[in-house]
Amino acid sequence: MSARHAKQLPDYSETRANKMRCNKSRCDAFSLIESLVFLAIIGILVALLLPTLARSRARARAAVCANQMKQWGMAFRMYADDNQGWLFTTKHWESTEFLVNGHKVRNVYARYLSDASSDKIIQLRNCPSEFHNAGVTQLKSENRYGYSMNWPDLKTSKGYQPAEADSYGGASYRLDKIPKPAEFLLLVDTDGSRFSAKSSELKGMVSSVLDRHSGGVNILWADQHVTLVNFESIAAQSALSDDQDAWFQAN
Repeated sequence: MSARHAKQLPDYSETRANKMRCNKSRCDAFSLIESLVFLAIIGILVALLLPTLARSRARARAAVCANQMKQWGMAFRMYADDNQGWLFTTKHWESTEFLVNGHKVRNVYARYLSDASSDKIIQLRNCPSEFHNAGVTQLKSENRYGYSMNWPDLKTSKGYQPAEADSYGGASYRLDKIPKPAEFLLLVDTDGSRFSAKSSELKGMVSSVLDRHSGGVNILWADQHVTLVNFESIAAQSALSDDQDAWFQAN
């Protein structure tokens, strides 16, 4: 067969090249769509997980806070055992050091807190949520503390009334004379505006720190246990008269 009469065969090479280019474009387009879908899924998962992570961190800090309070509770108990049942004045429970008759004295509970240094006292007297936002240096310079000790009510001929101030300007009372230790508030999460909390002040002192532990505050009770108490319970307790409020009755 002559070249003139030979059949013209189709050029498959060009067709294959076109198909390959087409397939490559489709693959590229599909990869881009897959990437966008993947990123969207990741975004949704992150949005779902972030609140869970935040809650987990809050629970972890609340647990550390409770543990710190238990350490204070043990220190209070051991100090009272060594001092005929008496706690030291509420004025200086959290002080790193203070003056007595012109002499500088370190925190009286430090020896019961593994001989805690000043920086350790500052850490232990602040809720981890506060410590997370500000380091020791800032907390120290601002003399901040996130817990307040109970300024109790004492029984008198006129019923229960706030204890009179001692020579330090705080309140002194005996841990071994508290009638209902499991119901007596010893230490509580507060805004740190005062070193101790009276029954009439408690509600106001905790209202601004409820975000620390998801709507509640940690309380150390006189029998050494710690519980997370919601604001509704605190408000209800604050509405009671001094004669009914076991949280503050020290004798």
